[in-house]
Amino acid sequence: MNNLYKMVKATLLVALFTTVFIACDKDEKEILPEPSIEAVEIGEGNSKEVSAGQDLHIEAKVKAAVAFKEVKVMIKSEEGTSSFEVNQDYPNLVGKASGDIHSHFDVPQTAKIGKYVVSIQVTDNLGRTKEHKESLTVVAAKETPSAVKWHKMEIAFIEGHSHGRVTATSGYFHGNPEIPEVKYLKPVQKFVFENKEGKIVGSEENKPLRWQARVKGSQVGTSLYGIKIVYYDAQGNRINEQFATGNHQHFFLVEEITKNVNAPADKQLPQADKVLSFVYRDTQPESEDYKPKSPNLRDVQDPVGLKGVFEPEVSHINFNLRIVLVHFNDANPKLVGGKTRAFNELPASAQKETDVMVPVHIYTERGSNGYIGEAAKEFGVTEDDIEADEDIILEVDPHGPGASPVYM
Repeated sequence: MNNLYKMVKATLLVALFTTVFIACDKDEKEILPEPSIEAVEIGEGNSKEVSAGQDLHIEAKVKAAVAFKEVKVMIKSEEGTSSFEVNQDYPNLVGKASGDIHSHFDVPQTAKIGKYVVSIQVTDNLGRTKEHKESLTVVAAKETPSAVKWHKMEIAFIEGHSHGRVTATSGYFHGNPEIPEVKYLKPVQKFVFENKEGKIVGSEENKPLRWQARVKGSQVGTSLYGIKIVYYDAQGNRINEQFATGNHQHFFLVEEITKNVNAPADKQLPQADKVLSFVYRDTQPESEDYKPKSPNLRDVQDPVGLKGVFEPEVSHINFNLRIVLVHFNDANPKLVGGKTRAFNELPASAQKETDVMVPVHIYTERGSNGYIGEAAKEFGVTEDDIEADEDIILEVDPHGPGASPVYM
């Protein structure tokens, strides 16, 4: 009898424990929070308004208890069709449980004036979708100050090294000289754009910009690239001084990040603001290089971006480097609360005098063991071809006679 009682009691306890366990397990699954969309900002200052012909800024923070399956932003006119419509996916957020949406969308001059619906949608790996909707108003283009018209834009990206840590006020960058004999690993890479009646066209000679990233965890300043921008009018006259004013600033944005040919299969794409750093190094006058013995840097509170220094932070990715020259005015001042804007903080409402894209391939880490092989794969040549370039480069003293160095 006692044995039977003990068996019944044990069976009931097991059943009770199993029921409680299943119930708890079920409750735990049910209490997983749904995806969330927070800190939404549409238009500068969350104005929810943009002028036709301007740039629309959208920000949001997204979170999920499990990884994202899909994240997208959609914009559509409430009043039928319009030349302004957005259906943007964010593959860089897929597989993550949190992240930021930070996008700029060009609103064409021909966009329909009126109300639009902005929809931000996130779907997690459990198939649950969260949507945040806002109303956006597109208004008629506002009058802006007359812009300086340029005919040709030349951009030189110059590999180099630093003397002291390069900041906006200290240290300096020493660029390597051009070496015509080098076929692939060119120390100076150039891009040309022409302004043809308002339409900016890149030269057929423009090739992807090839960079090497700073080794992860290494000292800042070990893989530097300077930039020099020169504008010309239709007669071939240099007109940079017309842009070196308190109303102008170049912005540099990382867009459309993808995997490089050398990327491992499990490569995680970074957030745009983690890809590279940049320091403004404009001089006064702008036509002169930096003078180490008599510093001539432009006021740090008045950056222009005709000169500066990049450092790639992430290897094995490709992206578009968007270069935008903004003309500020009293309604949209250069300083915000007395502070300068960062190099990648393009104002949503801005008159753009330059807006070009430079494709960038960060194909390796500087000095990595696999550098030669990765360079060969990137350029589609043999390792012997890359080593031949290396031999030529090693023979040139960047400080030697006739090197014609660039200082920033």
